[in-house]
Amino acid sequence: MDFISKEQENIVLSESVYKLINGCAGSRKTDTLCKCTMYRIQKFKRNTLYLTHCGSVTNLIINRLQTYLNINFEKIGKSNHHIAFYDGVAIGVANYDAWVHMMLVRHDFDMDDYGDKYEEKINILEGKVDSEEITNCYMKGIKGTIKVQDLAIDEAQDFSSIQMKILVGLCQRQNSLNLYAAGDYLQTIYNKGVGKEYIHAMNIIKDLLPEFFNLSVCWRCPKAQVDFANLLVGEDQKKYDIPAMKPSDNNMIDKPLLFTHLKCS
Repeated sequence: MDFISKEQENIVLSESVYKLINGCAGSRKTDTLCKCTMYRIQKFKRNTLYLTHCGSVTNLIINRLQTYLNINFEKIGKSNHHIAFYDGVAIGVANYDAWVHMMLVRHDFDMDDYGDKYEEKINILEGKVDSEEITNCYMKGIKGTIKVQDLAIDEAQDFSSIQMKILVGLCQRQNSLNLYAAGDYLQTIYNKGVGKEYIHAMNIIKDLLPEFFNLSVCWRCPKAQVDFANLLVGEDQKKYDIPAMKPSDNNMIDKPLLFTHLKCS
């Protein structure tokens, strides 16, 4: 397995059962997360599930795993669940809402009245995990379900508090369930001021006392952009105790110094 840096190698080869990876924009978080799980799949033969929020992340993870492991994913019916097998190990990639629905159906909850009421289903699952009616994590298989041993979360900052509490709760109840999450504290889609109950999803993972890693090198942008970004988000970097971004090189010749969206005034 090739590594882009010593930083990435240390993350992948760490034997910690819980890993929380904070990576700045362009730090190759998804690549690092995939390598973490691939290492464990190959060495320890662990059934692995990736949970995602959007189709673009789902496709990115599937494409990376197919390329790295030379496997083919199969979509399970019309659901947002995909599965592949590597040397007898099950590897699933699922949309979070579809996973919640599957978990409730598997535990004989009547879903007829819920349809696309995702928030209600999430609240129900949280209650069942809290009460320990549900203590194990499963993925959807070709026939039936498969018990998950390693759970991987990409773009962890985009999970709501309650969504992440469910996953952390399952880790606390299922001794064999490990969790590896990658995200960026500074890119959350949730407003920091939303309600008294709001807690940054990545801070909820810290309840597991994970080994914490930083990917601070941006491989995407030249030094001028990185310096400008650090200037804008410096206070938030201090708030979350994360290092300033670093450029992978000082190239300022063939990349723009600044860029804007067309709709910016």
